[in-house]
Amino acid sequence: MNSYARMATKIISISEFLSALSEPCISLPRVYTAIGGFVSGGHPEYLTHSIESAFLKGTPIRNLFLYYAAGQGDKKNRGINHLAHDGLTIGAIGGHWGLAPKLGEMALENRIIAYNIPQGVISKSFRSIASHELYVDTHVGLETFVDPYLEGGMINEMTRKYDKRDVVHHIKSRVGAGKTDLLRYFMRPLHIALLKGTIADYEGNVSLKREPFSPDTLAIAQAVYNSGGKVFVQVEEISEELLSRTEHPMGIIPGFLVSGVIMAPEEFCMQTFAEKYEPLFCSGERNMEAASKKLSIERRIIGARVLEELRQISGRNGRPICNLGIGMPEAVSVCAAEQGMLGRIVLSVEVGPNGGIAAGGLNFGAMYSPSSIIPQNSQFDFYQGSGLDFSALGMAETDAEGNINVSKFGKVLAGCGGFIDISQNTKNIVFVGTMTSGGLEIAIESGKLRILREGSHRKFARKVEQVTFSGKYARKTGQNVKYVTERCMFELGENGIELTEIAPGVDVGKDIQKQVDFELRLKKPASELVNPDYFKGC
Repeated sequence: MNSYARMATKIISISEFLSALSEPCISLPRVYTAIGGFVSGGHPEYLTHSIESAFLKGTPIRNLFLYYAAGQGDKKNRGINHLAHDGLTIGAIGGHWGLAPKLGEMALENRIIAYNIPQGVISKSFRSIASHELYVDTHVGLETFVDPYLEGGMINEMTRKYDKRDVVHHIKSRVGAGKTDLLRYFMRPLHIALLKGTIADYEGNVSLKREPFSPDTLAIAQAVYNSGGKVFVQVEEISEELLSRTEHPMGIIPGFLVSGVIMAPEEFCMQTFAEKYEPLFCSGERNMEAASKKLSIERRIIGARVLEELRQISGRNGRPICNLGIGMPEAVSVCAAEQGMLGRIVLSVEVGPNGGIAAGGLNFGAMYSPSSIIPQNSQFDFYQGSGLDFSALGMAETDAEGNINVSKFGKVLAGCGGFIDISQNTKNIVFVGTMTSGGLEIAIESGKLRILREGSHRKFARKVEQVTFSGKYARKTGQNVKYVTERCMFELGENGIELTEIAPGVDVGKDIQKQVDFELRLKKPASELVNPDYFKGC
């Protein structure tokens, strides 16, 4: 070890980290704790796991009020699920909740104060907190459940009754015609940051060299430091030499922001919860085979049909810039790869990667062979400014007005994630999903679609449970909105959604009208609805 390494003091043990974390927990009624990560990448698993273990052993770590942009977890026990204990966590402001069902259960059972706020707004708020701004004004969230005219982003009765620090207010426009109302999101000073990096030196400089993206890591560190808080970073490697930015293209967290670096055991150093290390997530080396995946019949039909819509979009620089959501929309990239279209479009993921092939499942957020990876907050700057030419997002529940719900279903709290940021700001948007779910079986016979067994759950409701996307607002802003299922397509018209296309072999009355809870509006006579190219590419 050289003399430089012996001079440094930022490397600490896990027990020193837990001791430092206990200090604000003893003195503050709310310890606002910012956590980095996106799905299963970039999350400091060793730190959250250790906090849970220490709490269960009786250490005075308590009163955490979580503040995070993207969902972090595996829908089971990892990620912020570790922090879902009464007394340990007393509140949360989060963008997505579905990956942390234990935390979501606490919210739905009125055991914590809980807000669901758009992921992009939270992501960008870290920079606002760093610059001591008191609030963020934006159109994002208007006329959705985040708007105080509806629910104000409050998840439960406990929040509505007891929390006197409303997160969002509706600001009426006071200027001339054409100007829109705004939502004002209020900021909180942050006391603790829990982050993940790859390599640190002894001065506390941290590289994200082998991370698949940068989920606000630098912005969170700056926000917490400027709030007078403490920044802790989990890494997998300690370097005895000063880190050089030229060797770490994802950038470096400056050591002066960092309170402590904790070396994590190997089992806590996975790149994502699904991959130990996938070099292509960090490399621009082209590998189109990464997109190949076996698709079910319904996913292939939907993916191919959406791709036909995408073919009509040119983009301002020749190639349309696209965002594809998790789940069903992933089929679009597979179909694009099979049809040789990946070179004609630019795929983009909200956490920062661009130009590659979006990964799915617990790897969602990462890209195979990205051409660039920018910070999540910068990506949302671009999205919220209408930079996207095209988006395809999931469609869990839809109603006659064209509203979409992907955020809350009875006792299931999914959260909006980046859905609102993306869906409200893309000119051409397609929502995708099967018409029914829960046992749906279909087949293609002689070029026609046959419903072998209908799903037990109907997705087209008279009224959605929660408004994550507003059809009325989309009409005001002039968006081109379509809804694609395996058997038909709708468009958003002046009075709500209109049936514009059915697949060959589908009966409008039996296979469509019977499966929706409202009266269908037909844009054309039924005899003109059949599109012989519906199964092109399938």
